[in-house]
Amino acid sequence: MPGYVAKALEQFKHKLFFQTNSPSKHVVRYGKASQKPLEPPPTVSEISDEDNTFIQRVVGTFLYYGQAVDPTVLHALSSIATSRTNGMKQCMDATIHLLNYLATHPNAILRYHASNMVLYVHSDASYMTKSEAQSRVGRHFFLSSPKSDPSQPPTIEPELNGPILSECSILCHVMSSAAEAEIAGVFTNAKNAEMLRQILIEMGHPQPPTPIQTDNTTARDIITNTVKQRKTRAMDMRFYWLRDRRFQNKYHFYWGTGKKNMGDYYTKHHPSKHHKTHRPSVLNHPGENAANTVQGCINSSIYVRTLARTYCPILSSQHLLQQ
Repeated sequence: MPGYVAKALEQFKHKLFFQTNSPSKHVVRYGKASQKPLEPPPTVSEISDEDNTFIQRVVGTFLYYGQAVDPTVLHALSSIATSRTNGMKQCMDATIHLLNYLATHPNAILRYHASNMVLYVHSDASYMTKSEAQSRVGRHFFLSSPKSDPSQPPTIEPELNGPILSECSILCHVMSSAAEAEIAGVFTNAKNAEMLRQILIEMGHPQPPTPIQTDNTTARDIITNTVKQRKTRAMDMRFYWLRDRRFQNKYHFYWGTGKKNMGDYYTKHHPSKHHKTHRPSVLNHPGENAANTVQGCINSSIYVRTLARTYCPILSSQHLLQQ
């Protein structure tokens, strides 16, 4: 969608304040602090009604762009939309930070490669990374080649492709542990995969058992019934559907490292270094011209540089050379 970001930034009268490679500010949470619920933000409004309307317009304008072309902004948009009701000045700062990110990367490109149309799912959840003890779930659906053995989970990771569905959402239930949050994320993503499986079958692409990757071994073992459970009645009541689908041979649930789990990207506020490394996998999957995709979706080719210079005059030639 060339020119979409530039026109929107012009409409919002936004100029590049600083170049940034992250759509939101990095939030550091390690150790015991990561297991504690986030403090709810104050409810006292610190921004005007005009600024509040501005935030609404920004979220509405770029939500479509994020779902259609650039999923790297989905987590930032979700965070802004869910905290906007508090009317805090921090929400306006996050909105300006997002606009700077979009001005830095104005022309996202999704690249798809020919495949055998087999659905793959990467699922992840972040435990209590939202105020009021809420957890986030991320999903990354893509199409690739079938596994060597359809009756077993993939032993070799399939070749990544452009995403057909990437989302960031908040779990409606309060989870009691990180493992339960991961299972809830798998449950939510598996329900979404049901629709996509049926669409692909109706289009003439038979689907083997759909592999769903999670980076939590406890969640995988509970779903596959390979551990002895104790005091997990709440999980059994809500998420036993996953076992049913596994026994029906519709899904394979398997473990994969967090670094290779694409769903992890949509669940946290990552640092700029992580975004710079991860953007090529989401937007412009490295192929033969991997050197052109090191910095994400902006290629070093003359065509793309000319395109960005034409449709986004906010960026100077110096900024384009830095890409």
